[in-house]
Amino acid sequence: MMVSLTLDDYTIAWICALPLEAAAARAMLDKTHTQPRWSTTDPNAYEFGELGGHYIVIAHLPDGVYGKVSAAAVVSRMRSTFRRLEFGVMVGIGGGVPEGKNDIRLGDVVVSKPGQNHSGVIQYDYGKAVQGGKFEQIGVLNKPPQIFLRHMSQFKARQMTAHRWHMSTKLMGITANFMDDSDSVVAAIQALGRQSPLPPEILEAVTCRLHDSERDVRWAAIQALGSQPPWPPEFLQAVTCRLDNDVWHVRRAAIEALGTQSLWPPEILEAVTCRLDDRDSSVRRVAINALGTQSPWPPEVLQAVTCRLDDDDWLVRVAAIDAIGRQSPWPPQILQAAKCGLGDGARDMRLVAINTLGRQSPWLPEILQAVTCRLDDDDWYVRMAAIDALGTQSPLPPEILQAVTCRLDDDVWHVR
Repeated sequence: MMVSLTLDDYTIAWICALPLEAAAARAMLDKTHTQPRWSTTDPNAYEFGELGGHYIVIAHLPDGVYGKVSAAAVVSRMRSTFRRLEFGVMVGIGGGVPEGKNDIRLGDVVVSKPGQNHSGVIQYDYGKAVQGGKFEQIGVLNKPPQIFLRHMSQFKARQMTAHRWHMSTKLMGITANFMDDSDSVVAAIQALGRQSPLPPEILEAVTCRLHDSERDVRWAAIQALGSQPPWPPEFLQAVTCRLDNDVWHVRRAAIEALGTQSLWPPEILEAVTCRLDDRDSSVRRVAINALGTQSPWPPEVLQAVTCRLDDDDWLVRVAAIDAIGRQSPWPPQILQAAKCGLGDGARDMRLVAINTLGRQSPWLPEILQAVTCRLDDDDWYVRMAAIDALGTQSPLPPEILQAVTCRLDDDVWHVR
């Protein structure tokens, strides 16, 4: 049965580059909806439906006109037409980020998440050639929404538990490998990490590996524990002890695992906050992301995260302003964060600052003025983001309306 809803009912945007991808997306819908009316100024083509209880609007890119410019134009018009969109995903046929170490094959599902040197969404074809014939990526976009990242570990843990009747036999076979060499132990722990929940005796065996002499084993144990349901206090304490490990990726894995747990006790909050001064920038960034799962922050945590707005690594600065902006209500430091972010030399930092501010209304006059200044930014992405953010504020003073109107003569057509 066809269902008809209003534009404000749709909360998820699904963008498809190819007609084949759009056909597959439409086939996945539990229900299809009749098309509601939308503005004639929006030339996009849409499909409407429902999947898993979520109301979804599917947008097509123009046939034969692909790439980031076309996608940005489609998304910009979607945001104007569907004011209550919460998430946007681009789903289609692709190869992830191809590297020799990534064994990506037909039928695999590639999901973006933050890594050591990137925020999770990679502009793969943007970079420069360096000595030795290598290609150095310099295009990095914003990370996926925090709610997606929180549920990623849960999804990975559940994906292999469809047939529970043989799980006990499988788990006991895996734990038998704990007596073998370290490579076998790591492989066994990684396999266990894909199961949730683990029986108590196996969970205890994995926890014991937090004290293993091999760093790769300790790292695997921390990651496996991160996929499990809420931990008892002794597990929290055991993982927290790994925050001072000499190996940076063990410290980072410990923080990521703690980030899957809610309602930290004060001693864990303090221990993770201390890692904001870690010598490794990826550990600092992961610590900020983990702290972002805890709210509200006490003053000392807010102050520590605010100090990271001056970090040498722009990815850490991006994480800091995003985390501060997600506190509710906005702390007084948001004005400092906004000014730091909007004037940052990194394009992505300015974009995140604008997008962060766009989640709140009304703005202080100083923030309104600072965002308006970005209408003259050298980067057209930033100019477009500033226009979108200003559109969330109403009414706008006459001088700011005039500044937006001047963008009708912008050199870039989709800014116009």
